[in-house]
Amino acid sequence: MAVDRVLTTAQATYAAMLRDQVAPRLRELGLRGSGGSYLLPNDRWWALIGFQRDRHSDAAQVRFTVDVARADKAVWEAARVEHPWLPPRPTADTHYPVGEVIRIGQLLPARVDTWWAVPAGGATDASADEVLRAIRDHALPWMRERLGPAAPSRS
Repeated sequence: MAVDRVLTTAQATYAAMLRDQVAPRLRELGLRGSGGSYLLPNDRWWALIGFQRDRHSDAAQVRFTVDVARADKAVWEAARVEHPWLPPRPTADTHYPVGEVIRIGQLLPARVDTWWAVPAGGATDASADEVLRAIRDHALPWMRERLGPAAPSRS
């Protein structure tokens, strides 16, 4: 689905891409969430995908990458007792004293940090398709392999 209206900033174009193109397809893959934060439901693990914008993004262009994270929920709760500053659940773009975070580029065949660019008002189909393929073909298999045999949660 193409973004069909002219948007004035790269941030608006990026937000529309996430909302209109990326989020619906991530939900089809079994993830829950919105904006730049998604969760693969699991009873035992926090399994997260997060979209991270480059801090140098501006009105003309947003550069972004994807972080993939997992943390055992019981270990996370125990760590929160020792580290009360930890949030109720981790985020994919932050390294914590427990859990694991990896950039999607490290999961791709080239094993290099990978960023996509969204120009202000530009077409986003190619970037959306490429990042969704990377998540489907590399991030989700990496996550599922590390989540073990626990059945997906229903909540």
